[in-house]
Amino acid sequence: MTIHGTRFASKLEARRYQELVYRWRAHEITRLIPHPSWDLIVNGCKIGCYTADASYIDTIGRLHVVDFKSEITARGEAFRLRKKLMWACHGIEVEVIL
Repeated sequence: MTIHGTRFASKLEARRYQELVYRWRAHEITRLIPHPSWDLIVNGCKIGCYTADASYIDTIGRLHVVDFKSEITARGEAFRLRKKLMWACHGIEVEVIL
């Protein structure tokens, strides 16, 4: 599914992103970015990258990185590892929206 020229992997992801677009239009959030990506570097070695479904800044200036996941995917080992690496490498807590 495509919204505003951005392709989403599922209808759920597209619908959740559309909700963020509404918040952006209402000036509740700023800097809404679909599919932002961060390199995951450990001891100087790039071991992968993390691409979230969206990121934005709230009204008090905090960065929010969100992933829209099914409960099964959110419990998966690979996703949990990448989420921990985001915290370890960048100090960013990924918010999972089910």
